[in-house]
Amino acid sequence: MRFAAFGQAKKEPDIRRILHDKDLTAHFQQVVYMTRQTVCGLEGLIRGFEGGAVIPPKALFDAAAKKGLTMELDRLCREKVLEAFGHIYQKNTDKLLFINLDASVLDIAGRDGYLLEQVEKAGINPNNIVVEINETKVLDKDRLKSFMERYRTAGFLIALDDVGAGFSNLDRIPIVKPDIIKVDISLIRRIQDNHYKREVVKSLIRLATQIGAMVVAEGVETQEEAMETLRLGVNMIQGFYFSRPAPLSEKPFANGRLADFAEAYKQFAAKTVRQERRISSEIAAIARKALAELSGQKDFDKSLRNIVGRHTEVECAYVLDDCGLQCSDTVFGAGRNKTRENLIFYSARHGADHSMKSYYCQIAHGKRGKYISEPYVSLATGSLCVTFAETFKGADNKRYILCMDFCGAEGNSLYPPSAAAILADGICDGSRTSAADQQEKREPADNGDEQKNDIK
Repeated sequence: MRFAAFGQAKKEPDIRRILHDKDLTAHFQQVVYMTRQTVCGLEGLIRGFEGGAVIPPKALFDAAAKKGLTMELDRLCREKVLEAFGHIYQKNTDKLLFINLDASVLDIAGRDGYLLEQVEKAGINPNNIVVEINETKVLDKDRLKSFMERYRTAGFLIALDDVGAGFSNLDRIPIVKPDIIKVDISLIRRIQDNHYKREVVKSLIRLATQIGAMVVAEGVETQEEAMETLRLGVNMIQGFYFSRPAPLSEKPFANGRLADFAEAYKQFAAKTVRQERRISSEIAAIARKALAELSGQKDFDKSLRNIVGRHTEVECAYVLDDCGLQCSDTVFGAGRNKTRENLIFYSARHGADHSMKSYYCQIAHGKRGKYISEPYVSLATGSLCVTFAETFKGADNKRYILCMDFCGAEGNSLYPPSAAAILADGICDGSRTSAADQQEKREPADNGDEQKNDIK
């Protein structure tokens, strides 16, 4: 039966009637552990019904909040989800159930064991339950901490939901100590085209790695988003691309898209490696010619102007002495505008001291005298770039350091070569560092708002 969308209804849902009649239905959305090529669990979601219309979760909870019935609705939602999952649990004891807990109820009943009682009544092992908490809704930190400790001790896994949305309170991560961090859909949408989103997600992945947590990318709608999040290092993926919320089927953990996506990702990964090797080779070739031209020279500025003028890939270049002091101007290529220059953002000038900067320290105290950075946005120009640096001997036989910024356009970013490609091409040996190294066609959804409401 096809129901009308609740958005077409003219009045607020009768939440008291819905609670009395328990007129809610559990839907489930798959959570995919792509590197293991399996559906590792389901997130339980809820739908209400009134007058033939489907009522989304947000409308239900908004109505409940107005009537002071948030806790009652929250409990009934979990009851429905646990009851439905309980019917398939005994044949799927290796699967996880992600359940949402409206964190605002912790301020009302933060120390009760109602959730544990519900799970035990459904006959489900707490080890199979992931409790999703939106920590921004909790006002009482002590109750939040008490709840986390109690349920983690009982065997539950704890997830922080919607991380990166709104005013996320990162100071509560030490309190919650999450097992799973779920990255909000707002950071995932078209992430493949947005450097800033990629860097935020990479930072969250790096954080998760350091605290022993896993990362779920929420709201993945397209193959490009799935590939980019997997490339960045997320552990699990959830969204319309792999499955839409639906009542439990006979095979709730089957997904025909996994095998095809796995094959496509292998091809994507191979292409990425080839691109990285190509970029690595291009940088290496330009650098070799530049170093050969600078070696034995006295007038570095003239040589730098020639080098930068010949290579449009080079945004700017400059030379440091062995102590880290800049002994040339920062030479920009033709058409490279220093648009960001002001009192705190500006290109380094002749005489500037670079001795406390990471790349100088890497070269000064490393064995190879070579370095290449992760992609970053230049403080001087606001452009996305990577910095390459290597030592050479000048006309006075002293050691100098050539620094070159290679640029890339947003949406077609110049990613730095992988460590393997760098070693293979001889650019550097272990000088490039990245915490991300520790981690393992757009088809729009029918209704993006629906997905955002679902996941919440």
